[in-house]
Parts: sequence; C-alpha cells; structure tokens
Amino acid sequence: MSRIISYGNGQQLTLDLPDEQFVADVGNAPSTPLSDPGAALLAAVTDPLDFPPLSSAVVPGDRVAIAVDTQLPRVVDLVAGVVHVLVSAGAQIPDITVLYSTADGRDQQLVQRYPELQHLVHDPDDHEQMCYLAASESGRPVYFNRALTDADVVVPLGVLCPSQALGYAGINSGLYPAFTDAATQHRFRRAAAGFGDQQQFQEVAPSARLEWSAEREVRAQELSATLNQLRQQSCQEADEATWLLGVLFSVQVVRGGGDEVLQVIAGDQRAVTLEGERLCQQVWSPEVPGRAAMVIASMTDHATTTWDQVARAIHASLPLVEDDGTLVICSSQLPAPGPALARLAGSQEHELTADQLMESASQDNLAAVALSYARERCRVYLVGQTGADDFADSDTITIAAADEIERLAQTHASCTLVANADQTVPHIKFPA
Repeated sequence: MSRIISYGNGQQLTLDLPDEQFVADVGNAPSTPLSDPGAALLAAVTDPLDFPPLSSAVVPGDRVAIAVDTQLPRVVDLVAGVVHVLVSAGAQIPDITVLYSTADGRDQQLVQRYPELQHLVHDPDDHEQMCYLAASESGRPVYFNRALTDADVVVPLGVLCPSQALGYAGINSGLYPAFTDAATQHRFRRAAAGFGDQQQFQEVAPSARLEWSAEREVRAQELSATLNQLRQQSCQEADEATWLLGVLFSVQVVRGGGDEVLQVIAGDQRAVTLEGERLCQQVWSPEVPGRAAMVIASMTDHATTTWDQVARAIHASLPLVEDDGTLVICSSQLPAPGPALARLAGSQEHELTADQLMESASQDNLAAVALSYARERCRVYLVGQTGADDFADSDTITIAAADEIERLAQTHASCTLVANADQTVPHIKFPA
C-alpha cells in the first residue's frame, strides 16, 4: 500500500511497502488546529490559570516588552492578540516593544502589520543590548536584553515542548537563554549536547540484536534518570533567571504541524507548565512498539528550517532505528552548513568528540553532534536543498533526493514514519 510523506513546504515522497512492514506512523497531530489563534489567546489571557487577567497588569504609561519565541507559529495573529489586550488596558502603542530572538523574516511581517510598534531583533553578541540583572544563586551573572530589563511588563510568547525534547529548558527557555548573552547561550547548548551522550542514545531503547533483560532495563532507567537530572538543572537555571527578571505570568502555545496552533495556555508559570506538559505528552510523545530498519523523519516548515530543528529530529528519531539501519531526515530547505558541520563533514569516523564539535558557538553545533552520534549507529540521509557542494566528499553527511529514498525503502525489512520530527518525541514501549 502506498503511503505519502509530506515534508517541507508542500514536498512529498511516496513509499510503496506492504502494511506489515510499517512498525509505526507517528507525529501527525491528532487535534484540529485553531482557526483563530488570536481569539484563543484573548480567551486565555482574559481567564488565565491561577493568575489575574493580563489586562490588570498594565496601566497607562507602562513600557511593555513582548518576547517572541523563535518557534512560535502564527506569529502575526498571536502578537496582534497581545497588542489588542495591552492597548485596551491603556498601554500606548509606542511603548510596546516586540522582541525577536532571531531574524527569520517573521519580524518583517509584524513590521508591516504594526509599523508604529518598536521592533527589535536580539543579538547575543551585541554587548550594548545586554543588561546585567543579578547574580544567580550559583554565582553566575544573569544578563538579559535591555528591552526586557527596562520594561515594566514582560509578556513571554513561548512554545511548549515535551520535557524530553533536545535543548528544551522548560517554559522559560523562550526568555532564558533565548534573550541572554552569547556565552550563556553557548553554555546551554553544551549542556544540551551532553544530553545526547553516545551511550545514552544507544542504550535507552533495547537493541534489536539482544534479548531484553532486567539488567538492560535497569541500565535504561538509570540513563533516563541522568537525562532528567540534566534537563532539570537547565530548567531550574532558566526559572531562576526569569524570576529575577520579575516575570511570573506566561503565554504558551502548543504547536500543531507546520504553522498551526493547537492550544494557547496562559497564567501562572507553574500551572502553565503542568497543563502544558500534560498536553504535549498527549500530542507529541507517542508510543512506538519497537525499532525499525529504516526511520523516515519529516519536518514541515512553519518559517525556515534551522539546524537546531534537524538536531531535534535526529535526537528524537535515532532511538527508533535498528543498529546499522537507516535514518532519513526530510526538510525542504536546509540552511547552509556552519563551521561545526563543515568540520564534521571533513572528518573520519571517531575522529571528533562532541566537546570538539561544541567548541565554536555556531548555530549548527548541536546538529553536528547529533549527526556524529547517529553515524556511529546507522546511515543518515538528509533530504532537502542545501549547500550540497559542501558535503560532496563527506562520508558523514549524505544529501539525497526523494526518489532515492523511495528506492532505498524497498531494500529495508521494516520502516517507521515520524512526522513533525522536530517537535515529536516518540518513546519505545518496553516489554513488560
């Protein structure tokens, strides 16, 4: 039976395999997306969880900063909803700053819609943008963008992820490290790379070659506990920094596929965290019955694909691949490779460690680490337009066309499909 895999911005590939060869088909958001995210946001901030309405936090003359998460879908509709609430409560348009963590074109959409607002793209390397706020409990300096420290009211517009997602430091990660200095961002990224220890990648899921045993289950549980501890440390640091900033209220979105929104949650941070984790586990953490010889992980672009999205897709999908199997990552437009990927592409197997790949603060270092772990385990193909010449002589990174993957699938005994792989975190159902 034919199965059509949608990826990128309308691209497709078709697999002609018997149904019994498919181990799982996950990552397709089961819920109907919101037709009017702006109206949903208005309802959420008017009756938030365990917190007064957003309108009661603003008085005329207040300076307000809206912090936009880099993954936020339907950004124009959602920011418009916040602006409507703020202006209705007495805030003046010139006193509202919309702060973007990256310049990906969405800032220009809002500039066209609201030219009278203040628009600012965060630059972690620009010391003039940074303001020292305080020292953390551990003694680390806490820096934020001045637009946040100078504001009387900060409204975070964040994106919820399953707690196991690579690099996710809870609901406050959309503020910290998103709007801090480059050194702090690099430290968080190094911690995220540590989550993907080679041993952890290989052992959390049972090997296709070994019988399941109580000892192996204990090892998997111990590794899982280690991962959780590392994630909690990052979450605690982000929470502390946000508390020092004085932000107790949060607006968070549960993404659908692509540029869709499934739900908007607002209110007290703890209440939003609990409800958001429940929804994300329900929608984006599906159960898979076992591993497959081939895993095809696809991403649907909601703005532009980043190497961090590729890293998350690899991190989430790799445990589903049998040893010596094949992992395929599909996206329409891959960014040009940065220094870390270029270094990996020119290296031999086992030549580089994760620490070496994370030495530079380039935005492709997490993807380089994920690919280096993956190549120890399986063959990896990237489907998407990129600077393919940079990888032409690489044994590490293979750029493939959709028809090549369609033919390759015919040579594998089993296959798992993971849609929206940059936000899906599947988990294998261990034997009882």
